Amino acid sequence: RGPFRPIFTQAHPFYDAHTDETFCVNYSISIPLAKPFTNLVRWNGEDRIQTFPLKLQNGDPVEIVQAAHQITCTKDYIVILDTAFRTEAAQVVGLGVSAPQMPDTVLYVIRRKDLIPGSDVLARRVVIPRESAHVVADYDNPGQQITVHLAHLTGTDLSEWLRADDV
Repeated sequence: RGPFRPIFTQAHPFYDAHTDETFCVNYSISIPLAKPFTNLVRWNGEDRIQTFPLKLQNGDPVEIVQAAHQITCTKDYIVILDTAFRTEAAQVVGLGVSAPQMPDTVLYVIRRKDLIPGSDVLARRVVIPRESAHVVADYDNPGQQITVHLAHLTGTDLSEWLRADDV
């Protein structure tokens, strides 16, 4: 509750040394009376920052369910990781409630050639078994094949911490 909507960005933006561009994400999680959104942000270090609203194939906005902790790029694609690092509002306000992470990794893949200023951009949702926290991708994507390297963390919950009543 309050006058400000929670808007997030990722911990690890991506700087592409080949194109001299920086990519990041800004997004809002789903809360009562506000629809979620996810924007891809691109900046070349000189011109105005460009923002691209991300949509799924059915036209719905991309919704980051846990946290867009990291973004990575290939020559032709941008990959956003919905990380197994749940934003737990109940914990932030002091309630001792924890929510489990999602059991799988969700990646959103965006074609760079679709980044046309002033337009919504299609993001393809890809689900990979088991939860992950970080991702890197091979820059080259021969035959439009993307190779990602994920750090699975099935025994860890990054959004948990020790509390005074833990035993």
